[in-house]
Amino acid sequence: AALADSCPPVRAAACRGLGGLAAKAAPTGEIVGKVVARLSDTSPLVRAAALDAMACMGEDVAPHTDRIKEHFADPSPLVRASSFKAMAAAGAKGGCYAPDVCRCIYDPAPSVRDAAMATLAEMGERGASFADEVATMIHAEEESDKLAALRALAKMGDSAKPLLTQIEVAKDDWSEEVRQAAEAAISALTMAAIAE
Repeated sequence: AALADSCPPVRAAACRGLGGLAAKAAPTGEIVGKVVARLSDTSPLVRAAALDAMACMGEDVAPHTDRIKEHFADPSPLVRASSFKAMAAAGAKGGCYAPDVCRCIYDPAPSVRDAAMATLAEMGERGASFADEVATMIHAEEESDKLAALRALAKMGDSAKPLLTQIEVAKDDWSEEVRQAAEAAISALTMAAIAE
């Protein structure tokens, strides 16, 4: 009943609640279907909450990747950012959309760019194949873009190792946080090379 409430925050809370339950136990097809239905909600708050819930449902959302992708172009930055997490949760089927996620690293909204880079880092080899594109954001003007790029590259393993020289440049950034993120990325990538 709460999913159909007239108040958007109540519908959003219901979606988040179902996502929380799904994180603890495998969701039923009926629950997934009810959350997917909220992707058509008029409220961006509810659409984002539905996508966040889907991100907790793992590969049970794989049959709905086309619906998730529709929200890569949602008018709301909150919804666009949430759509990437849901797509990453879809496992291998979601990974097929890595090129679409990569295009979003150039979105006008910083939160969307940052979420797209973080998602690519979570999409395994398919996401990591876009390490070169993510590395271009090390030279962005926005501090958040630089941080998101460095944090994503740190998780991209072999695909990011050839980019160590570019990452090294960020150690001279004006931002202490960016300099620390560059050090952490270099450390993560060199430790991965030693472990091999």
